[in-house]
Amino acid sequence: MDESRTVEGKASMPKDLTLDDVTKAYRDIARHPSLASGKISVTPKGDTQSIYSIRTGWSQRDIDRKEKTYFTKTFSLQLTKEAGKDKLSYIGCSIPQEMKNVLWDVESPSGKKRAVVLKTKDKKGEDKQFVEIWNYKQKEKTIDVKALDKHGDIVGNDGQFGSLQWSRCENYLLYIAERKKPKTASFFEAISPKDKGDNADMTVKGGEYIYQETWGEQLVERHRTVVCQPNVSTDQVTLLDQVPDQYSPGQVLWGPDNEVVFAAWCHEPFRLGLRFCVQRRSSVFKASFDGGDCERLSEEGRAARCLSFSPDLSRLVYLDTADGGPHNQCSRLVMIDWKKWVGSENKEAAREIIIDTVNRPGEEGFPGLYTWADQGGQDNWLSDNVHVLFTSFWRSRSAVVVINTDTKRVHSLCPGHGDLACSLLDVRGMDVLIGCSWPDLPPFPVLAQLDPKQPDQAQWIVLEGGEASPPSLTQFEHKLLVLDPRNMQAAHKDYDYLDFEAILYLPVKGGDDKTKPPLVVFPHGGPHSCFDRGFALNPAVFACCGFAVLSVNYRGSLGFGQDSINSLLGNVGNFDVKDCILAMQRVQEMGVVDTQNTFVYGGSHGGFLSAHLIGQYPDQFRAASMRNPVTNLTAMAAPTDIPDWVFTEAGLKFEYSSLAKDDYLATLWNASPVSHVDSVKTPVMLHIGLKDLRVPPSQGLEYYKMLKARNVPVQCHTYPDSNHSLAEVEVEADSLVHSILWFVKHLPHQ
Repeated sequence: MDESRTVEGKASMPKDLTLDDVTKAYRDIARHPSLASGKISVTPKGDTQSIYSIRTGWSQRDIDRKEKTYFTKTFSLQLTKEAGKDKLSYIGCSIPQEMKNVLWDVESPSGKKRAVVLKTKDKKGEDKQFVEIWNYKQKEKTIDVKALDKHGDIVGNDGQFGSLQWSRCENYLLYIAERKKPKTASFFEAISPKDKGDNADMTVKGGEYIYQETWGEQLVERHRTVVCQPNVSTDQVTLLDQVPDQYSPGQVLWGPDNEVVFAAWCHEPFRLGLRFCVQRRSSVFKASFDGGDCERLSEEGRAARCLSFSPDLSRLVYLDTADGGPHNQCSRLVMIDWKKWVGSENKEAAREIIIDTVNRPGEEGFPGLYTWADQGGQDNWLSDNVHVLFTSFWRSRSAVVVINTDTKRVHSLCPGHGDLACSLLDVRGMDVLIGCSWPDLPPFPVLAQLDPKQPDQAQWIVLEGGEASPPSLTQFEHKLLVLDPRNMQAAHKDYDYLDFEAILYLPVKGGDDKTKPPLVVFPHGGPHSCFDRGFALNPAVFACCGFAVLSVNYRGSLGFGQDSINSLLGNVGNFDVKDCILAMQRVQEMGVVDTQNTFVYGGSHGGFLSAHLIGQYPDQFRAASMRNPVTNLTAMAAPTDIPDWVFTEAGLKFEYSSLAKDDYLATLWNASPVSHVDSVKTPVMLHIGLKDLRVPPSQGLEYYKMLKARNVPVQCHTYPDSNHSLAEVEVEADSLVHSILWFVKHLPHQ
């Protein structure tokens, strides 16, 4: 089954590419901003009119400044009542306004104030943070966070811990910060007069070199967090001290009766990496700044996150998974009836599973809930206090799902033909703000007005210019392929019904050009992640340079049911590799690509698969490019921030005391790309972030040496200040442009 869309235009052919062609293609695609956030505000204008103000946040790559630019853009709409019906019309949008050094910018419940958290540097070059309170007319006050001396840095929107909330009375804020660390000094350092007295007892002599655990990759500044409540009138800050010592709190919300509710991650016996790992042991707690114990709301021994209250505060929902296992997996949606919880001794009766783990999708196709950790605390309930919304993977699509917490029914909310990649930005009343994109459509915001009596019915308005649909901007066609591994005798004995999908990008040629494009096989990382049918930089740039791209959602990808995820455990380097080959062969059989010129490109687990593919199929690929690839599982367990990943994906049991023992080594070695290195003859380019804590740089550098020793053409690029994602603008551009030029170099030229 194929679903396709064609975009008019003409792409360059790879054999004719120059450096200028590649950099121009990169600039053309990279200039399109990403839609990151949105907020709906409504101002009544009499009995029959209202003005909608929709403030959206964006990020854009600035190649010349070598950084990402963040800006806001506000859309205005008018709601009028005509013949008893609402009519929403587009008015216009503001000129984008760049936002610098802003960690948070949150409107108060009444819409009359804003709280802004800024991060700047003082004249000495030291980091400073300020909380600013604004009203309609002016800035009311600025609070110097460091001068308060109550806690460390306020945590920004890091997708894991960060939160900033106004109280309903608008006298208080609620945020997460790093705990204040004691001062340290040498055993032989004299204490200055100003630090004597009470401060002298807080200075830890000989403590300056004590190891401080962090939460790993991209969370190296997170050690121990604390919930904070500043009074915006008096500037006094109260800390929530009753959180159990073994937990780091985050995603904090105001609950009923001025209590607070939050998720908290256990850091005993030691911290494991949190980024992209939803299975870390965590709980939902409630507590009060007035004192009393901290009460656990979620089941013990699970991993809970992404909590939110219904508008009337009667229902609390959160997502949870098993403690441990695959780094991402199908989540449950759990709801707590607040009145039942407070008024009953039988707490279990107040907790209800609304959506359970979905092992195999049913007739309606719903595969379960698959999210990352960054959906906690947002406004995601409709005003009926019954329907709650989440962004989730639904096969090869990022979808906004609407869940009825009474009936437990689920439906997808999407404009147009229903296959756009969608992400939830905001909910206000029965209005839903969604970010949409498509492989050839850069992100754009859409407002949905849901029918209160039939929430599965919606009226849509595209905000970007008010057009019915934004213009397509790129020069390729794309197809969705559904593939059956049974056709390759590669079905899992326990899950033989599973299929998988791939997204094919084909450059559009002009005139009578009959040349078929070379193919780039592009498996995603994870492995439990997913390519959605949204706008994506890498395949779009490749396609504009004349390459066909095959983005493979092999078995084990998110959005296909928990069985699909489980099927890959103990089979990495096997079923995922075979799925890439099956997808490649399907495309070759379609007659749309040059079967003699195939390349492979991937990062992290995608790099792992790239290395496997050129080792297991040494005559198939012209060249390979890998970003921070996993190459040797036997050497990865100790230095990585996620040692459990190594054991779990290899099909081995992980405990905090686990070691890569001699009886495990054969399993780890056989699952590793280096077990096939003697067969490799494909030219390889490597891109290594030297500050990568997820896949240690030694993995790629060891592979580089192995290839050099075997006279395999290899080139390695190292990025001293980059971590696992290689996401800095300059690094991302360098890596992708070099990869395209590497592939062009290894095309046969007549």
